[in-house]
Amino acid sequence: MFRLGPPKYSLGIDIGSSSLKFIQLRKTKQGITIVGHGIERYPPGVFQDGTLQDPSAVVQTIKNLKKEHNLKTDQVFGCITSQNTILRFLSLPDMGDEELKHAIDGEAEQYVPYPLETVNIHFSKLARVEQEGMGRILSLLAVAQKEHVESLMSIFRSVGMKNIDALDVDALCLINALDEYLSRGASFEEAAESEGGDDEAAAEPKVETMNEDEVTAILCIGARSTIINVLKGNILRFSRNIKESGNSITDVIRSIYKVSMEEAEEIKLEKSHQAMEGDEDQEFADVVQTTVEEIAGEIRRSFDYYKAQHREQQIHRVVLTGGTAKLKDINVLLHNELGVDVEIADPSYGLLRDMDAEELFEENLQEYTVAIGLALRGWDEEEQK
Repeated sequence: MFRLGPPKYSLGIDIGSSSLKFIQLRKTKQGITIVGHGIERYPPGVFQDGTLQDPSAVVQTIKNLKKEHNLKTDQVFGCITSQNTILRFLSLPDMGDEELKHAIDGEAEQYVPYPLETVNIHFSKLARVEQEGMGRILSLLAVAQKEHVESLMSIFRSVGMKNIDALDVDALCLINALDEYLSRGASFEEAAESEGGDDEAAAEPKVETMNEDEVTAILCIGARSTIINVLKGNILRFSRNIKESGNSITDVIRSIYKVSMEEAEEIKLEKSHQAMEGDEDQEFADVVQTTVEEIAGEIRRSFDYYKAQHREQQIHRVVLTGGTAKLKDINVLLHNELGVDVEIADPSYGLLRDMDAEELFEENLQEYTVAIGLALRGWDEEEQK
């Protein structure tokens, strides 16, 4: 099939370990607009310990969503999890693109613990930097095993999406989704000050362009893992995936209430919602606090490692997203443990909305971050042409 003119729609599909999320964007004269969204929880057993056990269930989920929401597949973007990829930061002498490609191909072997013929290797130039008085190129090397890529591609082919435009890494999708928010979003302190002022000030908090020396951490606490990205200015300098996550809380609930993981997840969601409504269960609140403290301990160790490696004094700003960000006061708990203000991100910042079920979208906003970052790839790629 041939496409006449530039694409109008872009579809991001995030096949997570606990649910599948999609975001449909449309490019209009007014700007990029969210026109569709959906989230579907898997039945028990589809994923086990983060490994896909039942691809046919995921295929059926996409088929159902595609039919129910009349999804447009002008451009389709999917992602592979950072748990199934290797990300390495390389600092190389300043050189041309062809020389850089050969240099990275030569470097790849020492970073890849698999035979090179079994992996896909890609790299991206991040920035030119000065190190010890010399110009160097900071590059990101991304490596994924071909079997993981093929398993995802087979799912998309099975639902009729044979010409998927790209697979991205979820950790990088976060940056794409939050780029506008990080660059022009109101800071935690400014928002707090606005809440104490008049209504007009609260409605229009001040904004500032990101300082190129500011160190910002993006935390995405998902079901099975937590992604930690650290940026200096708007350049990614560090990325790590840790296993402490939302399921850590679910597992403690499972032990306390003597139920299955599926039932424990339902209890967590229900009690989280009740807490947001003002009906807080103290036992549940204690479980959340204790587990968040453990998650924060691992995050702090990653921060310390980054600061030691890059000779940075502090992390200036922490931005939180992912499904676990919905827990009441989790940003306050993390702030108490990390010693830096933690703000809940808005991955839809700067995007227009023309959608059904907007209240449901708001409820699940933090879980859509990767899907939004994927869908935005459509317009990023058009701009590069």
